[in-house]
Formats: sequence, structure tokens, C-alpha cells
Amino acid sequence: MGKIKKVGCLVVLLGLLNSVAFAKIESLININLDGGNSIYEGETSSLSGDGGIDFIPAINFSNNTALLPYFGASYQGVQQLQQLAEGGYLYQEQLDGVFSLKLLNKLDSGYVIKPNMGYKIELLKEAKDEKWFNGLYDFHRVNAGVEVEKKSESSCLNMGYNAYWFNFPNYESLASAVGFYQPGKDLFDCLINEVYVKRTSPLFKKLSIEYGNNFAYKYFIDQKKTVETTGYSSTHRYDLTDDFDLNLTYPLPEFKLWKVRMKPLTGINYEFTYNYSNQNYWEERTLVFIKGFYNYVENGVGPSLVLFFPEAISLSASYDFSLRNYTNRPIQTVSGIYGEDKINQTKQTLSVRTDFPILGGFTGYALFDWQKVSSNMKYEQFYKYNYTSGYYLAGINYKY
Repeated sequence: MGKIKKVGCLVVLLGLLNSVAFAKIESLININLDGGNSIYEGETSSLSGDGGIDFIPAINFSNNTALLPYFGASYQGVQQLQQLAEGGYLYQEQLDGVFSLKLLNKLDSGYVIKPNMGYKIELLKEAKDEKWFNGLYDFHRVNAGVEVEKKSESSCLNMGYNAYWFNFPNYESLASAVGFYQPGKDLFDCLINEVYVKRTSPLFKKLSIEYGNNFAYKYFIDQKKTVETTGYSSTHRYDLTDDFDLNLTYPLPEFKLWKVRMKPLTGINYEFTYNYSNQNYWEERTLVFIKGFYNYVENGVGPSLVLFFPEAISLSASYDFSLRNYTNRPIQTVSGIYGEDKINQTKQTLSVRTDFPILGGFTGYALFDWQKVSSNMKYEQFYKYNYTSGYYLAGINYKY
């Protein structure tokens, strides 16, 4: 029986090697390098740089079947404000590594089946003297899923399923650090299951519409549910998140300004997010119990404009305004006294970017991003609810 298994494995291996031998391999390499600075509450940080590389050695077995391995690495030295898992924000230095495999299989019906799997490691440094791999929010991610795509001359439909496992190796609760494991130790380790659908199609004349919905179930492996009577229950925390996105684009007629020809593409985007969590919050300082602490509804809308110039030059700008309403989380004064109203938070984001060719496969780019966040929550001992931030970058990109 063992010999039969060995022979079978050898046949499969030889078949795979034969397929690869007759396959056509086309590689894509993308490299970007840039430098810039960040701004937080009017104060600038020191100049720094970013860099990244993407490598895709696409293996085409036939006109209908291809394998896409992906290798990626990036470094972010220009600090940007990032939202953390528990709701706060952090300025950080970031290092990422990604590997994934995607198989493309086109059926006679026109549908393309895309199973995929991958791994990602992300390292975050909160301070300059902190060593890599010691970051509190470092994580590993393993994922697998499948997507189905159907294209026509004017429209495209995508739908799929993904599963993720997140592991934060350096994060553990303060309680577990002193030997008290009731709330859980690895609080952010989780499993995520998501399903999504997205469609792009013309609406009428030149107006195009893109809309989609993403639903995710997030199960926290080691985070217990907080209850008012006994502190923690045996039930684990879970979150349900639904995201709906709608984008309209419309090209305007080409025109000249100061003898320069340009083609405008206008757009407007709307996004709706609903997050439900069974997790509650107990504040020992004031003995206040808040049910559904992480529940919120968020709406966002904003226009965009892209100007296409001759010689592959473009200039784009967008503005987004969003309002997040926490359904159960009450406001607090500067000193921490609770009020009757619930927390709301507005976020305004302005982004400007230009891209231009340099030589051969080299292109240049410059961008500026500004963000202002305001809230009726004034207690900010642990998390920032009111701030302004931004960053600017300039760099080069190479594609081969």
C-alpha cells in the first residue's frame, strides 16, 4: 500500500512539473520609493521614507488557466495615524511581508473561478528605540478563500468568500500579565469569515456605477464577554460588520485651459457601515457598565475629480466626510464625568495626488493627505477623539 501511495505521489509530481515546463511565465515587478513627512496637531515629525516591492511571476498553463504567486514587502517610515483594534489611534513605523497564491480558471460559461490563499506579517514600532518584532500590535495573518468573476463588454460581477486567522504574538491583557486569566490572555487573536459581492456597470449614457456589500463575522478566540453581574462570562466576544459602498463616475468633455488639453473624470462615493458587537464595557473607576460598547453606525460621502493630461499625466483630488454614531457609548467631560448623549465623531479627509511619467518604466508621484476628526467626546486620557493630522510624500515608481 505504501508503494502505491509513493507511485501515485510521483505521478502527480511529474504531472505538475510537466505542466510547469510547458507553461508560459510572465513576471511583473513593481518597486516604489518615496520620502516625506507627517503632521500631527500642527507639529511635524522628522523627514523619513517609504519603500515597497511587488513581484508576480504569473504562470500561464493555457488561455483559461493561470497561477499567480505574489511576493510583497513594504516599509513605511513616514508615520501615519492608524486606528487600532480597540478603537484608539497610533502613530507608527511599519514593516510588512506578504505571500499569496491565486489560481485563475476560466469556464466555458464565461465565469472565472479564483481560489486563493496567503500569509502576511505586519510589524509596528510605536517608538524609535523599540526593536522590530517586539511591537505590541505586530500580527500574523493566514487567509484562504475563493472568488467568482463574470465579465461582459460593459459590466463586471465579483463575489466571494474569505477566511482569516489573526495572531498578535506580543499582545496580552494586563490581567493575564499578573496571572489573572478570566478576561482572556490573547485578546485580539481572532477568526474572520467574510462574504462579499461587487458589481460595476454602466447606468445610462456615460454614467457608470460601482456598488458592493461586504459582510464579516469576527470571532475573538480568547476574549471573554464582559457582563455586569459576574465580571466575565464563558461566552466569547464576536463582532458583525456590514459595509455597503456605492460609487458613481462620469467623464466630462475634454477642454483646454491655458492651451493645455485635459479630460476630467468626476465621481461621488457613498459608504455605509454598521458594526454590532456583543462585547460590553465595565469601567472600574466610575463603576459604569456600558452594554454594546463597540456598536456604531457610520455614513460617509464625498466627491472626487481626476484630470487626465497628455503624456500620461494625471491630477486627482477627493474629499470625504463621514459621521460615526456610537449607539450605546455615552459622552464624557474632560474630567471623565459621563453625560446623557451618545458619542458621535466626524472625520474630514482631503487627498490630492499627481502622477507623471519619467523615463521608460519609471513614473513619479506626489501626494498630500489631510484629516480632521472632531467629536463630542472630550475625555481623552486613553484615546484621541479630536485631532488633525496629515502627511505628504514624493517618490518614484518602477514597473517591469
